[in-house]
Amino acid sequence: MSKGKRLRNLRKGNSNTVMNKKSMEEFLLADEKIMEKTTILPDGTWKRKDGSDGGGAVRLEFPDGRKYEGGLKDLKPHGKGTETSKDGSKYEGDYVNGVRHGHGKLTLSDGGVIESEWVNGVVEGKGWFQLPKIGNFIGEFEDGEPKRGKLLSPNGQMYEGSFLNWEPHGSGSQIFPDGERYDGDWVNGKYQGFGVYFHKDGKSSMGDWKDNKPSKEGMMIYWESSSFLYEDSSEPTPDSCLVQKNGGDLLRVSGFSKPEKMSPLKKKGLDILRVKFKESRLKLKENRL
Repeated sequence: MSKGKRLRNLRKGNSNTVMNKKSMEEFLLADEKIMEKTTILPDGTWKRKDGSDGGGAVRLEFPDGRKYEGGLKDLKPHGKGTETSKDGSKYEGDYVNGVRHGHGKLTLSDGGVIESEWVNGVVEGKGWFQLPKIGNFIGEFEDGEPKRGKLLSPNGQMYEGSFLNWEPHGSGSQIFPDGERYDGDWVNGKYQGFGVYFHKDGKSSMGDWKDNKPSKEGMMIYWESSSFLYEDSSEPTPDSCLVQKNGGDLLRVSGFSKPEKMSPLKKKGLDILRVKFKESRLKLKENRL
């Protein structure tokens, strides 16, 4: 095969020739001569400098198998463009100097989609995703991860609040398909701190949690019924409840809203929970969209 034919076939991508160092140098040198006579336009098209021929889109092919078509600047993706990867994933959106920056949509090879703002190649700001194994999310991203928003999981559970390392962390609400609900503090995907759990039978548990269970170092109130308007009230006022402190015996308290009937120790503990309840309401509001 002649050198000229081999170079033409390589550009068309239909050569099976195994290139040695010398033939690769010849190929690159030939491309440099072609580029000297060609102008690449900002919209990603090309034309001959002498006006003899031109038109069509320029496609960049990277060593790792990625392919790009779109706006260019100094032969780098710039402006709007589309990049496909070897595994079948595709990014459509904005670039600045070769980096994803602006608004973009990433479709993964498994069908998942992430659409958001991008900053220096990383998902950042408001956006959403639909990922088969994680669920549907809408909210805010930070450094490539969910920061705050709503997540509907494949099992039907819904969480609204703050995140860390893709797990509920900070303050948030979890609603189960059967109507049960937890509002409060989270650490690494578990109930930890102060929170209220609403059971489907109408009962509620308010107090200190650790590893998804009532904490043995804190206080927990088990309500048989709750008479307060949860979303609008700043204080709980149930008629009667069971109080457990430090994992000890359950004590029945009647007239939670009448602290003058309680012992000073019980009143002090319940007053602390009142303050925590108010603080919890404020944190939940801050993390809602």
